Amino acid sequence: MQSKLSRWCDGIIEAGGVAAVIVTPLFFNIHSDRVFEPDKLTLLRSIALVVAFAWLVKFIDQKGWQQHSRLRWREEGSIWRMPFILPVTLLVVAYLVSNLLSVTPSVSWAGSYQRLQGTYSTLSYLVIFGTTISSMRTRAQARRLVTMVIITSIPVAFYGLLQHFNLDPLPWAGNTQERVAGHMGNAIFLSAYLIMAVPLTLSRIIVSFNNILSDEDLATADVIRSSIYIFTLAIQLITIYWTGSRGPWLGIGAGVFAFVLILLVALRNAETSNQRFQVADGVKAVVLVLGGTAVIFT
Repeated sequence: MQSKLSRWCDGIIEAGGVAAVIVTPLFFNIHSDRVFEPDKLTLLRSIALVVAFAWLVKFIDQKGWQQHSRLRWREEGSIWRMPFILPVTLLVVAYLVSNLLSVTPSVSWAGSYQRLQGTYSTLSYLVIFGTTISSMRTRAQARRLVTMVIITSIPVAFYGLLQHFNLDPLPWAGNTQERVAGHMGNAIFLSAYLIMAVPLTLSRIIVSFNNILSDEDLATADVIRSSIYIFTLAIQLITIYWTGSRGPWLGIGAGVFAFVLILLVALRNAETSNQRFQVADGVKAVVLVLGGTAVIFT
């Protein structure tokens, strides 16, 4: 049974993960020299430090060193059996070795003044990733995190629309009307962020349509929810188009490909044939809606 202190630490870790996906994309500082990347990463690094400290306190409180058997590969509850743990560990090792062998280790660690990239920033991403999945216990927590990503993408995409129509209240040095940059300060960075939110939004649309088609009594909440998700997906795709970048469309293709594979696995693992038909009908409805949206905007 968890102590009160451990529960508090879990709350801080979850709040840190949610804050990272909400505040970091939206934050920029017009009073600093670089405005975007260093300010965002400074904020993210700070969140990562708080989260890492909370995890360390929880580790000490639960005497985590007594669970060293989880480090053994063949143990049933081994951490190495968790998805992505091995590739993430190899990535950390690669970064640390590269940093040690770097011509300028200090710059490789802290990053440049212009972008603040570097090993420190990468480890901050991985700290938030690792602590979040370690404290995530329920589906509700995962759904909440996905919801926050989708909600955050709305103002990010909407700001891009304002820039395209020359309604941006802030004066920027570059032409943000021809290629919108939004909260990221860079057209490619903006579209790279949005393509990560597109598959999540698409999944919620399928779930909403599935609920509408499976319920005998049509619920107003499901209709409203599906309409909001369709609107969100539409402004995401429109903003990506107005960034004027070609690479992100390849990213969307890869993301949708992975999404379809996961969807096919879900169909295969459906408990009943009725559930398979419900999900399939939801997918068909989404395809029709997306096709109609594409026709309208082209």
